[in-house]
Amino acid sequence: QTFKNILIQILYTIQLMAIGRDKDMLWLHKPFISAGSKLIRTKINKLKFFEWLKRDNCSVAGKCSGCDLITKSRRIQLQEKVAILRAQWDKYAKISLPEHIPVLDVGAKELDTVVDVLFQRKGNATVLGFYDIERENLVNAAPCPALIPDLQKFLTELSQNPPPIEQASFRLRVNPHDQRGLWIDTSNLEIRSLLNEKRWLRSWMEDAHIEMGQQLNHVQDERSELRLNKPLLRPWFSTHLSCANKDIPLWTVVGGYTHSSIIASRQLVHHVLQLAEKSGARRWLEFGSGCGTFTLPFAEKFDHITATEISSLSREGLNKAAQQQKLQRKIVVSSINLQRNSLNAQALFEQAEGLLVNPPHSGLHDSLKTLKEAPKKPHSIIYVSCYPRSLAKDSILLQEMGYKLKHIEGIDQFPNTSRCEWILLFQYTKK
Repeated sequence: QTFKNILIQILYTIQLMAIGRDKDMLWLHKPFISAGSKLIRTKINKLKFFEWLKRDNCSVAGKCSGCDLITKSRRIQLQEKVAILRAQWDKYAKISLPEHIPVLDVGAKELDTVVDVLFQRKGNATVLGFYDIERENLVNAAPCPALIPDLQKFLTELSQNPPPIEQASFRLRVNPHDQRGLWIDTSNLEIRSLLNEKRWLRSWMEDAHIEMGQQLNHVQDERSELRLNKPLLRPWFSTHLSCANKDIPLWTVVGGYTHSSIIASRQLVHHVLQLAEKSGARRWLEFGSGCGTFTLPFAEKFDHITATEISSLSREGLNKAAQQQKLQRKIVVSSINLQRNSLNAQALFEQAEGLLVNPPHSGLHDSLKTLKEAPKKPHSIIYVSCYPRSLAKDSILLQEMGYKLKHIEGIDQFPNTSRCEWILLFQYTKK
């Protein structure tokens, strides 16, 4: 026991340098233990005593609610994510899942290019970060190992130069061109206070694009006055075109929705495309396209895709990206709301061979009613979701319509958390 304690202290002090990972094994190399000139390798296989050594180095590990599984090894994390899915599935779907569900591990740190944090000021003290495990107090997030280095630096600088207001929520972004974006969501009174104070906003406007409020208006310096102007689209995210083998910019606003990581999103798009090819569908309908993470790769790969999106900003950004990539002839960007059981919505279902959905946490809701009443249904449905509860509930309704689950896999876009992105393929079996 004494030897183990000494060894742990040594490894922790030198920050686990020279430790390699070999599935469930830890290899301890010469920098730690030597005997003469020979290299000693010690295999410790599945020893729970050393599980904590595999976690990522984070100063608030076990205290911060942002990464609720960080104190567990990656192997255990992936097992728990599958267990969470099965628990929700057993409770709501009541249909069998495969015995083995593969989950792709895309890495555990320096992935995220966007982060949402909370800010509070109490007297002269400020906190910029996430809720603690009990969700009662905030813990400082900087530096956060989940973020790419440039975003970590941005977050640290913001914590060192906090705003002169009481509270707010922030979204920080760094795009592939190293441009910074900051969205400040707070009360109208606090927004007006910052615009009038000027100095703090101007200090950040030198190297960051700033948006404020629910309308996502951007801050502009006009004749020595700071004003809010209409939202401005910029290439804050990217997606990958497999045939051209290149990343392309996606146009959105700092406060707009994208996946949290460009690296993980690239893997997700790749696996969704593979599944779409196996389905045999060539003409696709997309529910909630956003700025085009899936739309553009599908347009490059298949004959046609109709992308439905209720956000006018997202539609504008998608059209801009489609024109840049000369894919506009294969894409129809539509404002038709599939949640409303209209004849136009039903017609879109009838024309599609495949349906691609990536719904919010509430699931597909009334769009399932539209699908149910459509005279002709898409043969294949690819369902992408990180919300097991709504996924399970929607799956049982799809089964009742005649769809059968053909494939399921996970992409771990959210390492060290209990969330996982799930990809499912359903195919219509009723005649």
